[in-house]
Amino acid sequence: MLCKHRKPEEFEFQTRDGCCSVTIFHDPSKLVTAVAKASAVILDIDLDYFTYSPAHDGGPPGLTITPKAEMKALLDPTGQLFSVLAPKLKGVTIALEPKFCGGIRNAHRLFGRLNSLMFDNTLLSEKARWNQ
Repeated sequence: MLCKHRKPEEFEFQTRDGCCSVTIFHDPSKLVTAVAKASAVILDIDLDYFTYSPAHDGGPPGLTITPKAEMKALLDPTGQLFSVLAPKLKGVTIALEPKFCGGIRNAHRLFGRLNSLMFDNTLLSEKARWNQ
């Protein structure tokens, strides 16, 4: 997990198929190193990762949205993270997190950016395609 907030470095949870372990990274380059060693990855994107707020809960007031260029650097399908992650990817989840994005409008704006950066603007269609 790539996280901006202080969380435990590792934790586990139980699923129907057994125990899953999660490791927290605060630096994308360290996440890339860990993904390279993993056999399978589930990508969970919380859109509030792409916001900044001085509030302790991450929401407004003073919330700003990460510039599109910074999002592209992390989410680009041809970039450093995805070139390592893509062959091991078993699933993707995307959490809108409107409460922590400054409302549904900001959450949708971030979702639109994600759709154009990672997908061929087709994410919610029957023919969703990754960007090449």
